Amino acid sequence: MNSPLVDFHALFEAAPGPYIALTADLKVVAASDAYSRAMMTVRSDILGRNVFDVFPDNPHDEGASANEVLREALDTVRKERRAHTTAVRRHDVRKPDSEGGGFEERYWSSHVWPVLGEDGEVRYIVLRIEDVTDKRRNTEVVLQAYAGLAKTAPYGLAAFRLTNIEDARTLTLVAHNPAAEQMSGLALAASVGKTLTEILPGIPPSVVEDYADVIRSGRAKDMGERTGYSDSTRHRMFSVKAFPLSDHALGISMDDITERRQFEARERLAAVVESSQDAIVTKTLDLVITSWNHAAERIFGYSADEVIGKSVAIILPPGGAEEEAQILVRLRNGECVDNFESVRIRKDGQHLHVSTTISAMLDTSGTIIGYSTISRDITDLKRAQEAVTRARDAAEATNRELEAFSYSVSHDLRAPLRGIDGFSQVLLEDYADKLDDEGKAHLARIRAGAQRMGLLIDDFLIKLAGVARSEFRPTQVDLSQLARGVAENLRRHDPTRRVELIIGEDLITEGDPALITILLVNLISNAWKFTGRQSQARIEVGSSGEVKGHPVYFVRDNGAGFDMTYADKLFGAFQRLHTLAEFPGTGIGLATAQRVVHRHKGRIWAEAELGRGATFHFTLG
Repeated sequence: MNSPLVDFHALFEAAPGPYIALTADLKVVAASDAYSRAMMTVRSDILGRNVFDVFPDNPHDEGASANEVLREALDTVRKERRAHTTAVRRHDVRKPDSEGGGFEERYWSSHVWPVLGEDGEVRYIVLRIEDVTDKRRNTEVVLQAYAGLAKTAPYGLAAFRLTNIEDARTLTLVAHNPAAEQMSGLALAASVGKTLTEILPGIPPSVVEDYADVIRSGRAKDMGERTGYSDSTRHRMFSVKAFPLSDHALGISMDDITERRQFEARERLAAVVESSQDAIVTKTLDLVITSWNHAAERIFGYSADEVIGKSVAIILPPGGAEEEAQILVRLRNGECVDNFESVRIRKDGQHLHVSTTISAMLDTSGTIIGYSTISRDITDLKRAQEAVTRARDAAEATNRELEAFSYSVSHDLRAPLRGIDGFSQVLLEDYADKLDDEGKAHLARIRAGAQRMGLLIDDFLIKLAGVARSEFRPTQVDLSQLARGVAENLRRHDPTRRVELIIGEDLITEGDPALITILLVNLISNAWKFTGRQSQARIEVGSSGEVKGHPVYFVRDNGAGFDMTYADKLFGAFQRLHTLAEFPGTGIGLATAQRVVHRHKGRIWAEAELGRGATFHFTLG
């Protein structure tokens, strides 16, 4: 919603406190009415003039140093870009001629703070003065007068006397007003005559020293902000300041700044709302729009002026009002509505997909008075998701076609291969007497080629492709048990081998049992095969630490190993690092193992040394 323009100059001039605003070069640009009254001047007479020309020291007071103290404070603020409080100082005020002229003796305490520009430089300086003339009276007189005046003050006031100037622990309560008791939540009436540490046993000694230093230094101090309760339920925030009353007493003021902080919080929230990239909209329970940020203008195409005060139906598709009514029912039931996806209509008629978080707006009694929505345009995301879905469906259809083709090809190729192998065998058996040794060798090679082609068809078209196509069914898997099953099967098929098989206990993981079985069959069978020439073969299955929170498993052997120079070819289909004469195989086993690992979103790698064995490591996540 567009904010109305605020006349800050008028607000400043009407401020209840005595404030004056200066430029960085100390020229007066604004003064509150209270300041003009306090300094006995007319605002128009001082605007645009240097502050020290407007309010000079009393020329009849040779010891006058007020402007020196003020200049030091202003220089500190300009140099350090932070607030500064001056010591109580005498600065006589020039009386107007209508009141006899001359100078009137006054004592002041000043608080000075900078207003910084976007570049971090001081643009303005604000000066708040406090007339403490009366506080320079005799301690008892001041305290009595202070106590009397404080009773009717709208802000909290308390007075403390420092019995021993050297000992902060002797800071004793001598007077307070009703507002101080109400704001602090303390029984101050029963605490008069008690020390500050007795009233607040948990107060840090350093804070007590800070209060005592106000008296010792004669300088006011901002003690920060505190929280309290104006009654049993309403939480309030207060600004606490301490200022000297006399040589042995100080006053503490508590100013209720709740509304100011709430206003600042609303201003910050408004800035966040306006800078948000999401459409933030508030509505009444009658679906009337009450606020509409810049992002809403960009996303929906309507300006704030076009929609505020109108029904939200302006951006709803048919049936949208019923949807909004159902949301209100959920909010009244105390439900949270997060990431609610729906369709909205732009001013140009374009349909948008939005993801919306909806919150109830409550009054101070907790009654729902409206609701707010934070909507993000997800139209492009939905289109991308639809494109991904279409691509996935097309890929699945293609995979189904490839699967059918693979089975068809494998079936069609097997028949002629069986014919080649079979007729070659017939030639060797029935016409052996007509073939010389070379002819028999050629037929043997023909048979071996046909049989190898059959193995390749089985491994590649059926087994390897099947790993990628099979449905993934994750559950808890005992790798130790699966590995033992693979090992027993290998021993059964090759009972003459003497192999030391070491399988770690309790290798428990999450995965697809069928696929992990295929993984272990390929890795352990590889180890079994490549240790075939070892007189004391050794195969070990176990785990070794973690990678990114996932256990690392391994299959290790002391077999033929391989040259790590060619490790990048290890997991490619039909890639072999040893000849068929050395070790039989199709070159599909490790490619299949890698596919299984990738189906589990894991990683597989190998370490080896030629003639000294190999270790295959893998993770399953």
